[in-house]
Amino acid sequence: MSSAATEIHANPAKSRSSFFRKVNYYSAFSVIRWPFLLALGFGYLAFGYLQETYYSPGIDNRFDVSTRFEFVMRHWGYVLLWFFIWIIIFALFVNLVAWAWFLLNHSRIKSQLQLEFGKGRQAVAGNVLAAIGVPGIIRPLFGVVKTRIEFEGMTVSSEIVLNDNMRAKGKFWRTGISGRRFLPLKDRREYHITEIQFFFQDMFRMLSLPALVPVSRSMYTVPPQMPLREVKADPNKTEEQDIRIPTPKRIEGEYVNYKDFEPGDDVRRIVWKIYARTRQLVVRIPEVTDPYASHIYLYASFYHGFPQGRREAFDAELLNLYKDQVRNLYESLLPSGLEVRVIPDQDASTNFSVEESEKPIYYISTADWQNQRDLKQFVDKKNAGVVCISSLVPVADVEQMLMDLPSNVTLILVRVSDVFRKHRILKFRDLFFQHKTSDMDGVKRAWLISGFRRRIIKNEKQLSTLIKKMNATGMTV
Repeated sequence: MSSAATEIHANPAKSRSSFFRKVNYYSAFSVIRWPFLLALGFGYLAFGYLQETYYSPGIDNRFDVSTRFEFVMRHWGYVLLWFFIWIIIFALFVNLVAWAWFLLNHSRIKSQLQLEFGKGRQAVAGNVLAAIGVPGIIRPLFGVVKTRIEFEGMTVSSEIVLNDNMRAKGKFWRTGISGRRFLPLKDRREYHITEIQFFFQDMFRMLSLPALVPVSRSMYTVPPQMPLREVKADPNKTEEQDIRIPTPKRIEGEYVNYKDFEPGDDVRRIVWKIYARTRQLVVRIPEVTDPYASHIYLYASFYHGFPQGRREAFDAELLNLYKDQVRNLYESLLPSGLEVRVIPDQDASTNFSVEESEKPIYYISTADWQNQRDLKQFVDKKNAGVVCISSLVPVADVEQMLMDLPSNVTLILVRVSDVFRKHRILKFRDLFFQHKTSDMDGVKRAWLISGFRRRIIKNEKQLSTLIKKMNATGMTV
């Protein structure tokens, strides 16, 4: 990653102070680079040395290329120095021409700019292949054009070098340049792109001329696929009576509604209180059994019941882990042959138009922690087939939900305290050998001694005890 690039996190302000982030951001727009300063210093020393070597008092020492060959041979140092000076001037000039051409065609280039991530606007979280194509742009002779993608919050990607030629089909000449690079987009969420930064650099990398193209585009990353696990689920929802299930499920009668007593009705269902008041025989609508099912409703709760505080430093990683498990749970239910519907506990994002089959994964990927809708408000006991919760839900909320849920509803508890179990935190050999560090290393070490982590582990133990105590159907992942 470039020294001027910032690794992309869900909230980069948690990884470094705002001041240093701004310094890191604006330093990339420095026009003068260190090779230019080095060339000035070397040129100054070279001129001083040559003047002292070749200058003789009382003799015409003017440098004139029209003199005889002997003069050139005697003053080869001057000739060589001016040769390099003119090469540098030429390189800077052609770089300036390419940069000026870009600015003159700014509007056309902006409208034709091509930007893709993974499959276009959707990719699996992790190292995502980003491709940029820029028709109509001129690359400096022997120079290079670099780009950076700016996301919301002044967060920028690594530099992408545009070193590939774009050609129209059946044509030989170049129509533009393109480049690609893997970017670390590890959070499962939406990424909003605000700007594309271009840097025109000459062959000696002395000057870096910036040009900005404001854009308004978005992409989203999805949790990676994991091996499927066996999940038992009893469907509680019937919309189409075309799939028969082995055990008919009970459907509660509507006790608030009654009908007049008719011959053949069970006299035990007569409501005698109503008869005492009205002298009319009425009976309750009885319970029935339905041997059909067509849907499994998966209620995935993103409720975060812990108070605000130092938890924000870990929320993104906990959310990534939970989304991975929810996607795995959804895909593990698909082989049942029934239609699995994911019920979100928050308004789903509408920034993308996705196919109906992709909506469940999209809902999971774009969800976020919320503390407005608890389990009591969210879970519908009549429709729920599977309920998935994280270990961030208070024990009291889970206990109240289990008291209302039918015993056949499967409860899945995701332990988020295992968030860094597969990540490198500290190994014995690190005491003797230095390894490459990242912004997340500090977060991982802070997690080990965090009081927030200890509270989560305590809550997980209490939830496991509660599930066993209430004999609920469930599993812990």
